[in-house]
Order: sequence, then C-alpha cells, then structure tokens
Amino acid sequence: MRLFPRSLLGRNALLIVALIALGQLGGALLVRQMVIRPRVEQAADSVARTVNALRDGLRALQASERNGFVERFNQRAALPEDGEGQGARVRVLLTPMERKFVRAVSARIADQGTEAVWRHEGGTGLAVRMTLDGVDHWIALPGALPAREFTGAWLAVTAGSALLAVIGALWFQRRLNRPLARVVQAAGVLAVGQVPPPLPEGGPTEIATVSRSFNHLVASLQQTERERALMLAGVSHDLRTPL
Repeated sequence: MRLFPRSLLGRNALLIVALIALGQLGGALLVRQMVIRPRVEQAADSVARTVNALRDGLRALQASERNGFVERFNQRAALPEDGEGQGARVRVLLTPMERKFVRAVSARIADQGTEAVWRHEGGTGLAVRMTLDGVDHWIALPGALPAREFTGAWLAVTAGSALLAVIGALWFQRRLNRPLARVVQAAGVLAVGQVPPPLPEGGPTEIATVSRSFNHLVASLQQTERERALMLAGVSHDLRTPL
C-alpha cells in the first residue's frame, strides 16, 4: 500500500508509465517471435549450407593447398586468424541470441556429419573450426550473426516514452487540479457565510459538471436565503399589526 500513490497525479502517472512499459515489452516479445526467431532460423540454414560447402571445397583440395585457401578466404573477410585459445576465451561473450544461433547451425551441421567449434572473431562475426586430416582450419564467417535482440535504442525509447508519459500526466493533472482547487476555494468562502463568485464551467465534461453543480448549489442557497428573509419580514409585519 505504501508503494501505491494516494494522489490522483501519482496514480495517473503510474498507470500511464505501466501501460507504456507493458506495451513496449509486448512489442519486443512480438518482434522476437514474429521477426527475430524466423530470421535466426533462416540465417542458420544459410550458414549451415555455407559451412558444408566450404568443408567440401577443402576436402577437394590437396592438403598443402588448404592453408593457403583458408588464409586467402580470411583475408577477404578482413578478420585476423588466431589460435584455438582465443576461441575458448571469447565464447563466453556470446549473447543468448548468438548461442541460440550457434546451436541451430551446429545442429544442422551435425545432421550432415560435420562438427564445428565456434568462436567470436573481433566482435564482427563468427569463425568455425574444421578439422581435416588432423589439421584445424579456422574459417571466418563475417556477418553471419543476426542482429541482437535488445539494444540500447530499445531502452532509450522505453525510457523516453515513460518520461514523456510522466510529463503528459503532470500537464494533464495540472489542468485537472485547477478547477478542483477553485471548487475547494469557493466551498471555503461559502462555509464562512459569504457568496463566492460563479465558477467557470469550461474544461472536461466531469469538471464542468462539478462546477455547474456547485454554481447551482450557491444559487439555490441564495434563493433560499432570500425566501427566508422575505418570510421573516412578512411574519414580523403580520405580528406588528395585532400587537
């Protein structure tokens, strides 16, 4: 109960921010299911075909020509060729989407009788290790990974939307509080026996209805007061005559 605001401003702001956050989360989940997952599956099929084609090409080459082919291929990819230790070290840096992508490609490669060990290549792509005749060949695959699931842009948009929602709630609540404050002030004037000026009946329908009802109340009280004064004047006149 302490976390739930008691003021109308706090409740409106909390509701708007919660709705925006839920909408952003729902949109992100929808994009993940309808766009990112099919894209990962499609990219995994393409990379698996590429890996199998490269392995078949390496098998068709002489053992002495394979290193030169791999070196020229990696130079075209503009990626450095490192040893196996770096691959084991950088594997921890894979994001959940990258791990899912790697598992999908590995499963497709395994179906073709090929095994691969994956590593990250300088943050620009993946490299796969192919073992032929007891020799490891690292082949870079630039641009193989799909885009990340969530980026800083998504967080920035969510935070910006929440901030705009809070600003909008403050502006709306300020416009809502002004006529309510006038009603409270007029009620205080009426409570001490004075007649408050008529309240403006503009703004939203609900606020206009409250102001109109209060004006009717003040008018009714004034009419009742005039009738009471007239009645007392008539009674005093009627009593003075026989006396």
